[in-house]
Amino acid sequence: MARVLGPSSIGALFAISMDGKVLGGRLWWIFMVIMSTVNFVTCLFVSPDRDSQARSTTWESQSEPGEEDQLV
Repeated sequence: MARVLGPSSIGALFAISMDGKVLGGRLWWIFMVIMSTVNFVTCLFVSPDRDSQARSTTWESQSEPGEEDQLV
């Protein structure tokens, strides 16, 4: 549903801002900058998944003997 509503609403916002000269035709990208900022701030509140951290540490600890020599 977001793949339909997102592009069509931005297209309509672009057309309205260009035809009506709302904010000099820049309303659509001002809206996009605001929404990007909101999404960035929202991402700051997401905590890391504890299961993925546990999997990555167990995967790193399962290296083969002599593998460090091959990486150099």
